[in-house]
Amino acid sequence: MKINFVELPKMTIEEFADLHNLTMVVEERPVKINNNLRYHAFFDGCEIKNNDYSSNDLNRVVIGCGATPIEAINNYAENIEFLYLIKSRDKGSIKIPRLFGIESTGSGFNDIVNLLQKENR
Repeated sequence: MKINFVELPKMTIEEFADLHNLTMVVEERPVKINNNLRYHAFFDGCEIKNNDYSSNDLNRVVIGCGATPIEAINNYAENIEFLYLIKSRDKGSIKIPRLFGIESTGSGFNDIVNLLQKENR
């Protein structure tokens, strides 16, 4: 028997966002709710679908939640991997590969500052 093993593509959520020119939005909730999950993260102007071939497939609102901004981004990465991303301004969809989160330094604020500094280099 012949076996053709196809390894799933893998990248960080940062690499995926850069590759597709996406902007991550992180919103701070005014009140700590849901077990201290104060932050929400999502790609701006995008929707998520289960597949790219069914017009009956409803787009889903998918967000990441976390106690820190980095936890929210990493949760978002877990929630969207292997689904399809639809940019509201474009036609077509993008298959989302296996995504890895961002490594945290422990302080949510410092993590975001580090990401912004890295982006501006």
